[in-house]
Amino acid sequence: MHTVYSDGIKTIDELINDSFKEDYSIIAVSDHNNNNFFNILESCADKESGFNFDLEKVNNYTLKIIDSFDNDNDNKKDIVYLLKASEIMAQEGVEVLGIGYANKPDSYQPLENIINELKEQGALIMAPHPAVLILGGMGEENIKKYADILDGIEINGSIPVSCLLFLQ
Repeated sequence: MHTVYSDGIKTIDELINDSFKEDYSIIAVSDHNNNNFFNILESCADKESGFNFDLEKVNNYTLKIIDSFDNDNDNKKDIVYLLKASEIMAQEGVEVLGIGYANKPDSYQPLENIINELKEQGALIMAPHPAVLILGGMGEENIKKYADILDGIEINGSIPVSCLLFLQ
């Protein structure tokens, strides 16, 4: 999910409220090349604004959740877990989505370096909007190259299929 700190249309409040309304138990805020969403949350906690949490502890805990998706979560319905995520632009002009990392790798370095940094941190690695090359999609060549490393590929993005031919 993207917020207004990237190319999304939702504010932090709207995103969290909508997550509760839609009964999402886990969300990954994956703004492009930044962690502003999480910096705002940390700022709220620092200013004692009613949020009382240590974001590093929250992120470490959510990393453990990744390994337990198959467990029964019925008694956790009223909790929304936030996973630290970002779509990171590589030197090659393609993006990779890292989910659940401790420190965001620097943008605009070689794709292989970004992927290795994410893997070292135990993050999930995804190919966002893989077929939309003009928007940083990995494309078929990179997906084949990193197939054994990728944890997933986005299949339901926000770009209508009717626009894909126009954008490529």
